[in-house]
Amino acid sequence: MIEELVRKVEKRVPVKNREDVEKKLKILVTEFKVPAEEAVRSVVNSIRKELGIVDAFRDVKIAEIREGESVNLKFKVLKLFEGRSEKIECTMLVGDETGIARAVVLKGATEIKFETGKCYAVKRAFIRDGIMITKVSSVSEIGEKIAVKPITFTGAIVSVGKLSGFVARCPECGATISTICKKHGKVKPVIRYEARIVVDNGEKAISVPVSENDLEKISGLSRKEAQEIRMEYSSNEPVLMELTGRLIGKYVKVEMGETIRVEVV
Repeated sequence: MIEELVRKVEKRVPVKNREDVEKKLKILVTEFKVPAEEAVRSVVNSIRKELGIVDAFRDVKIAEIREGESVNLKFKVLKLFEGRSEKIECTMLVGDETGIARAVVLKGATEIKFETGKCYAVKRAFIRDGIMITKVSSVSEIGEKIAVKPITFTGAIVSVGKLSGFVARCPECGATISTICKKHGKVKPVIRYEARIVVDNGEKAISVPVSENDLEKISGLSRKEAQEIRMEYSSNEPVLMELTGRLIGKYVKVEMGETIRVEVV
């Protein structure tokens, strides 16, 4: 019975600690003889309060989202990134006609597989350091076209990610791999020359993927030159070190919209 009540709670709010929810429900139902549905409502309201979630799910544009609220919105996927933890299916850069935001899809949140360039409607998303899509959310692909308003961010490069230089990716989904992709099995990796940088303007920092063309321009290190370094040392590490030395401290302008462009100011 308690297991069934836990599942009901999970359908209404994102649950971080399942054991804690189970414990609270047991106390309410077995010790205090609270009716099952009332116990579920009590736990759900408690979690909503902890997360700062308001009850109403209003329809919003990206520029209108506010931290801690629950919303319905539509967006276009601009960029997809694989999840960096067991709880995250993927992260995305998404946009609409008012702006751009980061979205996180939790494991098991939806059977829909997001694709770059496609548009989606999401109901019951939670705003917590970006757009959070959970098991409570409802996702559907939509046929309408969404024109994304580009935004510009200018600042200094303060960090270069470890996945910079030569990166092996799945030719199907773009996930970083060796030879085995979690989604597509054994594939022949595509080797890309790219970088991930963090740009800080003094008030805010953003993580930005840099394509080969832009990386060559802002670093001054061509793919051919980087490949020579890689071949000499039989490792990507020296390439990463060279890029880091060339990029840290550079002042750049990032334009994010249908595509992402990075250039030295």
